[in-house]
Amino acid sequence: MKKTADYLKQAQKALKHSTDGDTMRWLDVNRGTVSRYLSGKSIIDSDDVVWKIAEALEIDPAEIIAARAIERAERSEDEAGFALWTKRFKAVSHSATSLFFGSALLGGAVEAVQHCILC
Repeated sequence: MKKTADYLKQAQKALKHSTDGDTMRWLDVNRGTVSRYLSGKSIIDSDDVVWKIAEALEIDPAEIIAARAIERAERSEDEAGFALWTKRFKAVSHSATSLFFGSALLGGAVEAVQHCILC
């Protein structure tokens, strides 16, 4: 299961951040915070940061929020919380995947229709 650090690393690549300083300025946090997030020493606790990452990755912020809750449950050894948030994560990530592929298929169909109309 993806950790919040994984989402941040993915966003850094998507945004072509070459240094933690780039990420620090983008997220409006200090360098130490970025370092702790990336190393997994700290879980991303700021909803604003979660939203920025989600926007950069073009995903539903609920996916990262669920991943964050799973990490918290793991760290506190909260088995019930872990099970609940794992279920929610799967529902959110499944919905996002369905939406992505559904819109890709729909986009292809619209493009085909437009092409035929223009023929």
